[in-house]
Amino acid sequence: GKNGEMDELYRVGKDGSLGWFYGVVTQALGWWVGNGEGKTMGLSSYGDASDQLIDELRELCPIYRDGKLADPSPIDYAGVWKSKDTYHFDFEEAAVVEGLLAEYDREDVADAAQQLLEEQLLDLVGHWLKETGIKNLAVAGGVFLNVAVNRELLNNFDIEDFHAFPAAGDDG
Repeated sequence: GKNGEMDELYRVGKDGSLGWFYGVVTQALGWWVGNGEGKTMGLSSYGDASDQLIDELRELCPIYRDGKLADPSPIDYAGVWKSKDTYHFDFEEAAVVEGLLAEYDREDVADAAQQLLEEQLLDLVGHWLKETGIKNLAVAGGVFLNVAVNRELLNNFDIEDFHAFPAAGDDG
């Protein structure tokens, strides 16, 4: 954006949603999608994911190369269930991650998801920062409530001014 105008640089649909990927892992870990992702992020700090686990989980993660979606995620639209007047997402793909939980520790699965999230966002956001030469970055949405992701962006790029909008839902 410049002088009150914004130009769209790139758009991607649901098959590139890193939030849905992280939500699937969150659901498999036993938390509500759209509510428990902070717990997934926190749990990841106790993990030490193996390369094999990361590669297995990568199958669900959208992959970005040079700022563009190179390998879409197979995650489909979520089902919805209702509890106490609140609607919750339910992803069938969480069963894949639940299968991994039979073989790997919860904290390692969370760590693998966190590493993949950071890796993909560094590619996606980093590409467009370099391409445009912009040094100011404003981000919004649930993925950018992930403080570990934001720390990686700040540590890896020459960002002078950074703002993460705090209201990630419809209230924002």
